[in-house]
Amino acid sequence: MIPNSTYPIDILQTDILDTAPLNIVVYRQEGEQIYRVVWANRLVHEQTQLPELAGKLVNELVPPSEVGRAMQRLRDCCATGQPVVVEESFTLPIGQVWFRAIYKLLPQRSGLPKHILVTTEDITLVRQREQEEREQQEIMIAQQQATLAELSTPLLAITDETVVMPVIGTVDSRRVQQIMIALLEGVAEMRARTVILDITGVPIVDTQVANALLHASQAVKLLGAQVVLTGIRPEVAQTLVGLGVDLAGIITLSSLQSGIAFALKR
Repeated sequence: MIPNSTYPIDILQTDILDTAPLNIVVYRQEGEQIYRVVWANRLVHEQTQLPELAGKLVNELVPPSEVGRAMQRLRDCCATGQPVVVEESFTLPIGQVWFRAIYKLLPQRSGLPKHILVTTEDITLVRQREQEEREQQEIMIAQQQATLAELSTPLLAITDETVVMPVIGTVDSRRVQQIMIALLEGVAEMRARTVILDITGVPIVDTQVANALLHASQAVKLLGAQVVLTGIRPEVAQTLVGLGVDLAGIITLSSLQSGIAFALKR
């Protein structure tokens, strides 16, 4: 049977404040630069390891590097009467810890100085989980980008000495770099003598694309291989001429099939 008795209100309030998973401190304003502790709950005593907190000043509780910011928040709270909410981190011997703090002015009583209630919640575990999730997301994005890069610039071997790279889609500066890396690494690894670059699927061939093709051809030649450029449509040929692009040294053919036939005859 549950005893039919009343929980003394003063004990109930004390037990609630001491059981709450928050650091709770009440400061009294004694001047623009003086804020003194008048009460703190049990959790604050346990974390600070100080037997007596009443009478302590801000700089005796807050890390030296944070005293200025803590004082400014207390001043702002007193001046505006509005709550001040902040999230901040400290580097302690146990590592980096994160806190969410709320500074709130208590109701003003006639004849009494201003009192500020400061509640602080340890949100370190929340921030650590968020950081881990961000790192995992960054790893996943990097893996996806690497996969897409491989798919967007595949290097296919059709014989022991001939490889084909079909380039499809828009070619931007990042894609140019991917093409160059895939070409050079593939030619070196496969010891290819002929590299067919097929641009049938490239919708626009501008100066950037043309220069990329020239640089790729020159780099591949240094490895002892010959570049064969295929997929030159009439409008692409006209664009290249209009741009004044000199493709001397690069064999150009109209289709991938003709490029493969050429390579097989070498």
